[in-house]
Amino acid sequence: MDFDSKELTLRQAAEIYATQYAKKRKGFDNPADVQRFVASTISMFKDIADEPGSAVALFIPDENDKRARTPLAKLFEDTPADDQPVKKAMQNLRLIGHNVLKAGLKPTDELYQHMPDSAVASDKNERLFGRGEPAKGESLVAINPDKNIQKEFFAKLSAKTANPETRKSALAALFLLNTGVRPEILENLRFDHYNAEKGALYIPGDIGGAKGRPINIPLNPVADAIIQEFMKERIEGGFADSDGPNKIFFKYSKTGNKGPIDLKPKDVTDVLRDIKVGNKENFGLIYDEKTKRHYDTLTPPELASAKSGSRLLRNFHATLGDRLFSIPAERLAYLEGRTLKSVRKNLQTGSLEVYQVTFPFDVNEDDRAFASRFASFTQDASEDLGLDFTRVIDLETASQTRIFGDDPRYSSYFQTPTETAPDIPESLIVVSADDKGLGIDEKTLETLKKKPVAFRNYLDSLDANGVDTSQARAKYAEFIADKSGKVSGKPGPGSGRTGAALTAITAGGVGVGVLTSEDAAAATSEVARDVALDVAGETGLKRIVGRTLAGRIPIADVLLPSANMAGEGVSTPAPGTEPVAATPEEMYRKAEAEADRPLMDPSRGGLPALVGFLKQKTQEAKAEPDDNFLTMSP
Repeated sequence: MDFDSKELTLRQAAEIYATQYAKKRKGFDNPADVQRFVASTISMFKDIADEPGSAVALFIPDENDKRARTPLAKLFEDTPADDQPVKKAMQNLRLIGHNVLKAGLKPTDELYQHMPDSAVASDKNERLFGRGEPAKGESLVAINPDKNIQKEFFAKLSAKTANPETRKSALAALFLLNTGVRPEILENLRFDHYNAEKGALYIPGDIGGAKGRPINIPLNPVADAIIQEFMKERIEGGFADSDGPNKIFFKYSKTGNKGPIDLKPKDVTDVLRDIKVGNKENFGLIYDEKTKRHYDTLTPPELASAKSGSRLLRNFHATLGDRLFSIPAERLAYLEGRTLKSVRKNLQTGSLEVYQVTFPFDVNEDDRAFASRFASFTQDASEDLGLDFTRVIDLETASQTRIFGDDPRYSSYFQTPTETAPDIPESLIVVSADDKGLGIDEKTLETLKKKPVAFRNYLDSLDANGVDTSQARAKYAEFIADKSGKVSGKPGPGSGRTGAALTAITAGGVGVGVLTSEDAAAATSEVARDVALDVAGETGLKRIVGRTLAGRIPIADVLLPSANMAGEGVSTPAPGTEPVAATPEEMYRKAEAEADRPLMDPSRGGLPALVGFLKQKTQEAKAEPDDNFLTMSP
């Protein structure tokens, strides 16, 4: 980390989250969004927002307070239960504390224990903030269900498709009205999420707008034709990647660049701005209960910070489905990709959804029929007001020229992006572009240069796993020489298998304190807990190796075994060093002493189970079990 959590001001911490951690670690795209996040975070702490250390200080209990409350608890405990500005501030602080401040603290640091959980509701967070986080505010905007009002709105929106500059945004708005999906879907929907044969979308849970749950959306003729138009134009314009993946929705930049750019919910909101239906006196397009006012537009300035614009189109879909089309609530929720747990529940067995997993593109004809009612309404609304709907979308032509994912001419465009899990080699090699010869990044290399013993052990471990380190040894000879100036040589044949196996075992030893620097020792207790959680399997070892690869435990701080093995399962010390032999119990007790608390879970068998597990791994490596197979540099 390039920051010290203990020194961060609240403003700095908010800026770090907004630029590096928000939106799945991509950061906000718009500088204005960054400023809004920072402003809402510090709004109640302006007097200390720029004081060094103020970010962490908010979460620390006051020793002079009789109830040992944190500054946050003192501020928030008596605030209104449903206060939305309070919710926003609490949410921002929770995200900053968990994602930013924790990242800049060592797990063994006392301050680390005071940082919040990621979950909205937890006992710890309630203690830190002095109350639970307010629930999500309910929208109090009502959609006028009058059929004539709705037809006029649909027709005026459809008319905007005649203008090339607004066509794509208007079609995207019609897509949202016909499907009821969240507007965030527009930015993330890809070719491989669409099945032309099934006439459906399957949107995985990790796609923005799906809210963590995979969903199937049946497409009516209008929604399907809109998707087809975007795909065809992207392919025919030469803007589609022949190897995939490809986004469906896009627009053209106004700067003259013909290339497509992402179409966003804001573009939909913009195309809705000048559509006015109804009146502002007593019969508007929408009615806001909070302000007690009617509005003839979806984008009134008074609702700019509330639910408005593209975000209201889902409300239109729900209102039409319920009031005009009489679609059952359960099926309407399904059409919009909402969870059914609140609308379909058996009191004896609990939510039916717990036992059903979404099968890709699985939609039934009843749901498709419900979805088609929105398409009929869209077409009828335009034609009733004198608009030729074939100029909006020619459904007949669209149905005859559809693109299918299994068509050899187009199949490559529908390819799903492949995500392969990174291999974790037993030698703990991290392949990077910085130094491919050693497979480590520049920072780690600099650390190794200052630690000859660790550097030699690392090279030995690479040799043990079949990596030729002769060039590296020559290049970095001055950094790996022992006290006499001698550079250790490459180990002899026959040692590779034992060395590789013991590397993994020694990595497991990290959990019991096989560390050589203060920085690494600080991570001992956290890693040890991970091992203790699963002493009956390999999960603990895998976690430790993963943490090492991720840089949380520097490779230079893990004592890797020398590859010069004799087969007894004991590392041979590098020349010029006097390693300290220690049993697993001794090393684990050392870790406990450093953490000042027990690290083993008695219910899992405690220390004997851990020792037995490590011995078992030694035996599997065809080495004799030995309580002294772990070593630690002085």
